[in-house]
Amino acid sequence: MSGAPLPADEAERLDALCSNGILDSLSVQWAGDLDGDGRLDLVTKLSPKYSFYPRRLYLSSAAEEGMMVGLVPALDAAAA
Repeated sequence: MSGAPLPADEAERLDALCSNGILDSLSVQWAGDLDGDGRLDLVTKLSPKYSFYPRRLYLSSAAEEGMMVGLVPALDAAAA
């Protein structure tokens, strides 16, 4: 996946968020600037169950007022 690298201060905030124990079933697959606005975007994987790993795209351009990122609509499909 391409995009600008994540600035150090945002990387530190992201690391703190993911290591606080609350987000045990969430892993960040990619962090950077995907939409080209100079702000953090994320691709995450949520694994509440061992056999299902839905990925989510969060873009800064989709964020609501006061939020860093917003969830972009996705379609989940189970493997057949």
